[in-house]
Amino acid sequence: MTDDKKKLSLSMRLHIDVPMLLIILALLAYSAFIMWSASGQDPEMMERKLGQIATGFIVMIIMAQIPLACMKILPLIYIFFALSY
Repeated sequence: MTDDKKKLSLSMRLHIDVPMLLIILALLAYSAFIMWSASGQDPEMMERKLGQIATGFIVMIIMAQIPLACMKILPLIYIFFALSY
């Protein structure tokens, strides 16, 4: 079983769809360029935008590692806590 894990590519081990990732990265680069030109080349605004992009990318990688069985339970937990308030 460990030999099979070693043969898998990095994208398979991280559960990442490479074509979708490339599309997302292209859209993020375009949005960063639009933000740069619309903000009048404001560095603070670009730092915030790049921070948002990095945070979203990290959350995406983490969420891809959660097994599907856990994902099926999460909405029930959310509903339970939402209704308890």
